[in-house]
Amino acid sequence: AADPKVIAASLQDMLHLGRISAEQLTEARIWIESVITRVVCDTGTEEDFKRLDANIEKSRRLLELGRDRERVEVNIEFHNVLAEATRNPVLILNMAMLMDIMRYFASRIDPGDGKVIYQSRLRLMKHLRARDADGAVAEMAAMLKRVTNRYQNLKPTIKEPPPARRRKQAIRKTAGAKAASPRRPRSQSRS
Repeated sequence: AADPKVIAASLQDMLHLGRISAEQLTEARIWIESVITRVVCDTGTEEDFKRLDANIEKSRRLLELGRDRERVEVNIEFHNVLAEATRNPVLILNMAMLMDIMRYFASRIDPGDGKVIYQSRLRLMKHLRARDADGAVAEMAAMLKRVTNRYQNLKPTIKEPPPARRRKQAIRKTAGAKAASPRRPRSQSRS
């Protein structure tokens, strides 16, 4: 199975190098999450909705406790739970990859006001349960745009290279060390 973290690391490199903008990432998220939201409106079960409700409730409790970083992680996981409700492995994999990228962004900004996301999620759930795909997609898109506005002014502040580049540097160092080390002579067997 493909590892979404590998793809996400490459996209993070592209973001870091300015080859992908926050607007382009949001546009892709809106397209993918619109499809996911529509599928869940059509085929979501009460069990799927209960899993989403449990995620929202966990986020609310973390908000009350002031455990912001954990809350952000739970909020990111909401999107994976939503994708899982489609039962489509391609959509699930794409969402996992996008959420790995969002973790990268989320770790670099203030967690923000969780009440706004909480209220948005409650509205989204009403639309999902009512099988109102247009309303659900509109709510999701509005929230994604609000989140993107927070990332707009985020400049790369990382003093170390992005993950994929670190891996390449480690491989080069390892290859360089092997080339520089003296070779042992092959042992010859004697009969």
